[in-house]
Amino acid sequence: MKRAQVRLWDFPSAVILILVLLTASERLHDTHWAAGLGSASILALIGVALGLALGISQFKREIVFWFSFGYSIPIVIVALGWILYGGMSWMERVSDLSNRLANALVLFFTSHPVHDTVLFVVFMALVFWIIGLMAGYALTRFGNFIGAVVPAGLVLVIVQLYDMRSGGNETLLAVYIFLCLLELGRLTYLQRHLFWKEQHVSVLYEARTDLHITLAIAACAIVMVAWLAPTSAQSFANIKTAWENFSRPWHDAQENLGNAVAGLQGGVKAQPAVFYGDALALGSQAATGNTVYLHIQTPTTATSTSTERYYWRVRSYNIFLNDQWYSENGSSMSFAAGLAPISLADPEGLTGEFTFTVSSVDLAVLVTPARPVWVSFPSELFFFQTPQGKLDPIQFRTNPAVLAGEQYLVSANGYEPTIVQLRNAGETYPGWILAHYLQLPDSLSPEVVALAQRITARAKTPYDMALAITQYLRSAITYSNTVDNPPAGQDLLDWFLFDSKKGFCNYYATAEVIMLRSVGIPARMVVGFAQGEFVPPNQYVVRQRDSHAWPEVYFPGIGWIEFEPTSNQAALVRPLGENLPSAGQAGTETPAGAAGQSVPGLATATPIGRTVTGLVSGTPVNWLLRLILVCTLIAIILRINPFGTSDNSLEADRPARRRALPVRLKYFFENRALTPPGWLLHWAYLAELDPVERSFATVYRSLHWLGEKPYPAQTPTEAAAVLTERLPNVSKEINFLLHEYQRQLYSQVHGYLPLARRAVKAIRREALRAAIQQRWRTFRGIFRLGHQ
Repeated sequence: MKRAQVRLWDFPSAVILILVLLTASERLHDTHWAAGLGSASILALIGVALGLALGISQFKREIVFWFSFGYSIPIVIVALGWILYGGMSWMERVSDLSNRLANALVLFFTSHPVHDTVLFVVFMALVFWIIGLMAGYALTRFGNFIGAVVPAGLVLVIVQLYDMRSGGNETLLAVYIFLCLLELGRLTYLQRHLFWKEQHVSVLYEARTDLHITLAIAACAIVMVAWLAPTSAQSFANIKTAWENFSRPWHDAQENLGNAVAGLQGGVKAQPAVFYGDALALGSQAATGNTVYLHIQTPTTATSTSTERYYWRVRSYNIFLNDQWYSENGSSMSFAAGLAPISLADPEGLTGEFTFTVSSVDLAVLVTPARPVWVSFPSELFFFQTPQGKLDPIQFRTNPAVLAGEQYLVSANGYEPTIVQLRNAGETYPGWILAHYLQLPDSLSPEVVALAQRITARAKTPYDMALAITQYLRSAITYSNTVDNPPAGQDLLDWFLFDSKKGFCNYYATAEVIMLRSVGIPARMVVGFAQGEFVPPNQYVVRQRDSHAWPEVYFPGIGWIEFEPTSNQAALVRPLGENLPSAGQAGTETPAGAAGQSVPGLATATPIGRTVTGLVSGTPVNWLLRLILVCTLIAIILRINPFGTSDNSLEADRPARRRALPVRLKYFFENRALTPPGWLLHWAYLAELDPVERSFATVYRSLHWLGEKPYPAQTPTEAAAVLTERLPNVSKEINFLLHEYQRQLYSQVHGYLPLARRAVKAIRREALRAAIQQRWRTFRGIFRLGHQ
């Protein structure tokens, strides 16, 4: 008869397998192709643990599959949400991850480049999750070396072939091969040990130790010889060439798949996001995506009801020609974290430090608050210089790009003037302002100029003029995500102001800047992002749909001030100041407070360090060290020899099943003169039983369910007879179980475990049915007695 399959649980083999998978996942993380690849290590670790548990379980393959499938969805989502995001609620993480993944899949299946690396990160996370599950299951269920280590090795070799950028990255491949040799040697030893046990061959403890030491030395020697061989480097090149020749018929498919990894760093590099180029057309559609671009931490704690309003700027434009904005060529300088803050043309304010975390795309430009004076990331600063030597920043271009998952810091001056100060600023503009920020297009129609003059006719100050145009645009123009093309020959700005009367932020801001310039007020077009979603206590989440454009107006002695003409954005609120007419009088904004109110959230910020860090502080190396530390502590506490033997010679002679964890825990208590808890004694007792002995324990358990208390002197035959009397429908199964149990105890022939398990299921089912019926009869009797 076919014997039952024996599960393989061996602590050293499991630890070596875990290290194999972590080595392969760390090789992937070492490429730095994308932020978030650390999730592969986390999922490989969890997956192999679950695979080991399912492998030693008694579940059939179908049940194992559904267990794995059921665990996969929540575990993968939690791991990716934890690694890729921070400072967001879990609903937001899941929503953003699903939106990014859906957008990436749409681009991929429509043969467009996918610059968002989330598709690749999710794919590799799933690959290592599946590899971990299969490896743990193959090891403990079948003792299959190939199924346990080869899938991870294939991924590692592919990564090795396509990541040849830096030297020394073959080290992890060497570690992987060394661990595989150890695993192969350990599994071979276990198989031979079973054979020796069946042949009643005793192996001394010293021989076992020497055998494992020899195995480790031999594995190390093989790896060193292979790595020191002069042809090893050429072998990689030959393998890569052979792979390219083999895959040549599928080049079209490779090009299509290449779109999925267009955003990876290294190999085929994706172009970092610029957001707004040197030329900006007004466009026909506003940005509406939900992709998270930035997580921005402000200097101090804010509240959702604060009057604070941030604009995250990318760049400014000062020339408008042929329905497009351009930036006039200014000066440039390299800026590094070690340089002193720049001196702005605007007045000095309270300096605060902001932390920008890039979420999903690489940045070729820095997003900053208004009035930036220092950035932590190496960049090229473009600016206009004043006669006094001060700077008017236009844009920070990164060098190199800021990768998704990295952080950078920005120090910015916060200065919020009151309405009184803005009205009293006057019209004495510096010459450099007049030279750069009053340009008007030659095609500007007289109707636009007349409209601006009519709107500002009653305004007495530049501030009141800017406010009047802002309020007119907010009330007269309807916000729309799309703009229809004007009729042939009609000016786009005329079409927007007089005919269509609908559009998005680019049109609102352009109209205000041009109308302000037409009445002699310097203004400029600024693009970037609205402040985004507030996350307490002091963070903003900026998405693709927060892309925004707004006008800035120059006030002498104060500097550039934002206005908000776009009607789908909340109106700006400014501090009141002194000697103002009552709120609600024409030409005034709703006041926010008394004169001299400072910018909320910018009062004396404490520096938080000027280093560029990643989004995820923990790396797979840290996890590996923690795993080794934990395993070492467990081995010390439980006196587990790394190769599965014990210092106690008597314990070394016991069967492998007697060295299970509950038995170790019981010995730990007993060796220290401590009384083990009852649950541990019962667990250890069951762990020391043979499978057939454990199966026969169902007889005693069933008697307990039926209210039959077995006494100490009761033999197995007597217990089986009592249970047969109570459960005659399964008498055949009970007698078979008794026969297999006695044969296991008193002969050299092992019991037939599969039939024993079937008998156990039948007995358990019948015992549960009888116990339920017995308790139901008792309950009904009590109920009837109560009615009498």
